[in-house]
Amino acid sequence: MKKYFKENILFIISLISLLLLLLPIMVFLYHFGGKRFSDDLALWGTFGDFIGGTLNTVISLSSLIILGLLTHIVSKQSNEESKKINLLIRKLDCYDKLTSFLPEITAIGNDLITSTDVIMNKDLKDDVRLEHLKSFRKLTLVFREFYHFILTFDSRFGHLFEYNMTSADFQNLLYNTNKLNNFCDAVVARKLDTHIIIESGDELAVMIHYYNILIDNLKKELN
Repeated sequence: MKKYFKENILFIISLISLLLLLLPIMVFLYHFGGKRFSDDLALWGTFGDFIGGTLNTVISLSSLIILGLLTHIVSKQSNEESKKINLLIRKLDCYDKLTSFLPEITAIGNDLITSTDVIMNKDLKDDVRLEHLKSFRKLTLVFREFYHFILTFDSRFGHLFEYNMTSADFQNLLYNTNKLNNFCDAVVARKLDTHIIIESGDELAVMIHYYNILIDNLKKELN
């Protein structure tokens, strides 16, 4: 009932106003309906004052109420639009931050395997291995920053999106990102098995796959 009243409030007010407009006419007809029309101009002037004063009062009051309601509705719609725009801006900022990692992570594959092979190759000179270790540390920083961004993504941005952060795809992204982050730490510490080095390229491809799934799902919510 309350919901119906809110949705049809303008119609209800208009109906009440119409009834109020008809009321003085009905009262007049009730008292004088059976009487003969007068030829006295003064009486017609009094009748006009009665009808005009009553109708103008009702119309003015109804117009004031309707104007107030329209102002409230427009203000409410403006607030809702502002909230939607603010939400979209925050979504766009989040999406921009999420995709900012994509170029570096996509281009990192060959460097990851090459640098790892050199760093873990004990037959090479230390200065050669050290040079590759320096460049590898930069890769480590990228993965570490990306991992912590994904790890805290749900807490920081989950409320902005309808996408389910507990989905298998997102959890797989977390798992593979963590695995590659640990891999980078192990390379820097020079504590790796050969099979882990070989698997790292595949792990990166899997991580990028789930990373792109997240990007695609969030992109749909920006339309």
